[in-house]
Amino acid sequence: MNRKFLDGLFIGVEIDEAKKKEIIDNIMSENGKQIEAHKTEVATIKNDLKVQENLVEELNKKIKESSELDIEALKQEQFDLGKAEGEKEVETFKKNIALENALGNFKAKDIKLLSKLIDNEKIKYEEKDGNYSVSGLQEQVDEIKKTHDYLFEVEKEPKQQPRINTGEPHQGTPKADPTTLVDALREKYNK
Repeated sequence: MNRKFLDGLFIGVEIDEAKKKEIIDNIMSENGKQIEAHKTEVATIKNDLKVQENLVEELNKKIKESSELDIEALKQEQFDLGKAEGEKEVETFKKNIALENALGNFKAKDIKLLSKLIDNEKIKYEEKDGNYSVSGLQEQVDEIKKTHDYLFEVEKEPKQQPRINTGEPHQGTPKADPTTLVDALREKYNK
């Protein structure tokens, strides 16, 4: 729409020139606002379209890359990785069992607590037939016994049987204590 077109519409209409100019200016102003709004809308749509085209292009690249992947090689890689991790866990488990068994020989009251006090860097594990033996514990346990003796059972000396004085002199080595009443009576009466 242009000014000449609008001037042509007023041919044959009697109207004051100032009023005619005002009407045409108002129409042109309103038309300009609408055109600017449409221009903004078109620019926004073009921008959105460009973003969508870039997205489609990116997705097409990813599809092409994924079609080039070797699925079987990925499966094998993940299988090998899982197997290695599993073997490591089994080895760690076997070492922990060997350590607990070795610590059990030291008469610890709480093996799990004692194992936390042990410096694993100083322990050596030797594998034989799938089982581990542990070395390097004795020195560490001896040190722990000095500082944390409450973690270990106290070794008791064997209790000796009290001797009863019958008033008679001892003759020879003492015999083993009788285990039954009949044996005790026989010993007493020498029969």
